[in-house]
Amino acid sequence: MQTDQPGIVVVPISAIRKRMTPVQQWRSSQQTFEVGGEMELAVFHQKMIETGYTMVDKVSLQGEYSVRGGIIDVFPMTESHPLRLELFDTDIDSIRSFDIDSQRSLETKERFTLLPAKEWVLTAGDRDYLTKQVQKELKKSR
Repeated sequence: MQTDQPGIVVVPISAIRKRMTPVQQWRSSQQTFEVGGEMELAVFHQKMIETGYTMVDKVSLQGEYSVRGGIIDVFPMTESHPLRLELFDTDIDSIRSFDIDSQRSLETKERFTLLPAKEWVLTAGDRDYLTKQVQKELKKSR
């Protein structure tokens, strides 16, 4: 649906009635990693939090990620195996899918786009706005 290509989408009525993240915000919350590209760890952590990923010591479930030095493991919601990104400083040296149990590499990738782990993406600006609105409503109710 996000590609704006014509087609037919079959969904339950409850899904149609559900509010979703605006398309532009959804697109900007995606992260694309490419071998030879750069990654700013602080920006990466912030995006992972905003998009619903949980930081753990060792990934085992979709929606989790871990950082150990220059190795980042992330288990996308769209994949059956987690991915391992190896960094040299801020440069991405490799992207590989791996088996959770054996930790062995399965497939190498040159590029990967990571989608959010939740349907509604809240940026820091959104949280600030909502916090101010809640505080304003609390003051009114006193």
